[in-house]
Amino acid sequence: MKKTLLFIALLCSLNIATAKTVAEIKADYIRHLPEIQRAAQQGDPNAQAILGTMYKKGWGVERNDSQAYEWLEKSARQGNKMAQNNLAGLYTRDNTQNNDEQALRLFQQSAKDRNDVASNYNLGLMYENGYGTAVDLKKAEYHFSKAAARGHKRSQEALENVRRRMGK
Repeated sequence: MKKTLLFIALLCSLNIATAKTVAEIKADYIRHLPEIQRAAQQGDPNAQAILGTMYKKGWGVERNDSQAYEWLEKSARQGNKMAQNNLAGLYTRDNTQNNDEQALRLFQQSAKDRNDVASNYNLGLMYENGYGTAVDLKKAEYHFSKAAARGHKRSQEALENVRRRMGK
């Protein structure tokens, strides 16, 4: 068990610490699916987050939002930030889990706890469009600018659009 958990932690840290492409990350996850599944079933939050993401994206398993939700929820309850962000994504688009307020809360938590670029971008979208909250262009600008400052291209474009709407 310790060896499996160490492997999963190493796999997660390597994917974050190196500039791996999405295709390389996907290949790593698929190659190690049995170990990921075993560790997830044993309660490892990193493995649960990875497995939930694999179900969400259909990487090495049949795409299944119910399974994605189940594994991401287990991991998010244990404080895993990747799971919180991916779970928020399910809340914003999944018909059975559609809950913009919950998505907003999870994106806020992920942006605050780990200064996550994707969470800041998604928060910008939610504030810009009033998903789960009232429209607030100042907050949208704030979150887009945080992600844009870290090179997020869609945030840079969204920031320009929001500033235009604000008359800047």
